[in-house]
Amino acid sequence: MPGFGCYGSRCDCSWNQYYESSTCKNKSSHGKSCDHNGQCLSPLICIKGRCICPRNMFLNTAFVCHYDSALIAKLSNNCIIKTHSILLKWTIERPSSAYMFSVEWENKSIETSTSELYIENLSPGSEYDFTITTKTSEDEYYNTKFQEFQLSIITKQSHGQPCDETYTCSEQANCTNGVCVCLSKYFPNALTDTCEPRLSKGYLCNSNEECKETMTCIEGRCGCQSEQFYHKNEVGCFTVLKKGQLCDPSIENMCELPDLICTSESPYTLNYTCQQNTNLPSKENFNTVIIVAVIVGVVTVLVAGIIVYIIYLRKRKKSQNNVCSKDFQEAQPVSDKLTNKTDSKVPTINDYKSFPVRTAVTAQTTSPAAKAASSKILSNHFDSTCEPEGVDEVGVNYEDVDIELYGNVTAIKDNFSDDVYQNAGNYRK
Repeated sequence: MPGFGCYGSRCDCSWNQYYESSTCKNKSSHGKSCDHNGQCLSPLICIKGRCICPRNMFLNTAFVCHYDSALIAKLSNNCIIKTHSILLKWTIERPSSAYMFSVEWENKSIETSTSELYIENLSPGSEYDFTITTKTSEDEYYNTKFQEFQLSIITKQSHGQPCDETYTCSEQANCTNGVCVCLSKYFPNALTDTCEPRLSKGYLCNSNEECKETMTCIEGRCGCQSEQFYHKNEVGCFTVLKKGQLCDPSIENMCELPDLICTSESPYTLNYTCQQNTNLPSKENFNTVIIVAVIVGVVTVLVAGIIVYIIYLRKRKKSQNNVCSKDFQEAQPVSDKLTNKTDSKVPTINDYKSFPVRTAVTAQTTSPAAKAASSKILSNHFDSTCEPEGVDEVGVNYEDVDIELYGNVTAIKDNFSDDVYQNAGNYRK
């Protein structure tokens, strides 16, 4: 008969058929109409005239029935547990984008369509209980199904906290003598209570412990000490290179500054070494320049001092001459009074022919009265260095003398003083 086959030494319909009315008919798939379970493909059953999955099973997106246990979540090995947070990950046996998940802990609940959830603001070394519920969607054939999974997680211990097999340290710390200690590449952050990566060059810092191992916290930022350079590839500070050592021109300040620079030994080689910086003067030349500058400065000061001293002497001498001139002017009236005196021994005008033709006399002030008056006046105005200039000898030709007498001698021609005539009278006798 059509549709029959020999199965186990007996004639029967195939697995996807059922026998009815002396013939083999195809079984119905999910959702098709039916009268009894035998008309549905396994494991479908006929419920309310439709072939659907049994009550302990659910239908996946491939229209295949699976047991409800396949909806239970399992904790993934890819979970990330830290001191203050947990990246919770899970899996299910039959994953589907149609499922929803609910995660509950400490009276908190979050729903997600993915199989992971990041939970933060936790406390180090604390145990948290989570419930992950998988939910299927409701449709015309099935009600929503729920499958729960419960688990407990202990957050990692931070730097300085006790540790053992249960309370483990974070990945950035080691359990040393029962206490968590940050690894060498990390520093303990007191604000966040975590071990954080050491800071690179230029980052703000409060202590050397926060900077990378070879760096120092300088003026609030991580950097290299003097006599060191920063290697950008190895992210650290290293001692500057000496003359002749191999260097990398792409790295700044690798050679000793400012005397050395990283340059190629010759145009025909690819080797770069630390060589003398020819663009800078040598230390010897620099010292010479300093010495010359000092000498020039000293000489300039000396010359300026000499010039100032000379100007001072000139002004002082000029001031003294002005004082002497003023004092002589004040003394002059006394001499004028002396010129009004007469001497009975002065020869008359008729006797001048008997004098020698020419004689040399010295102009002097010999009157005691005049000297006394002059001394009194000059003592108030002259200093010890003020001396009147000497009077040159004057050659006199008595033939040129023209004297007018009006009772007393009132004037002397050519500015001769009374003393000249007095001397002339004495010479006559």
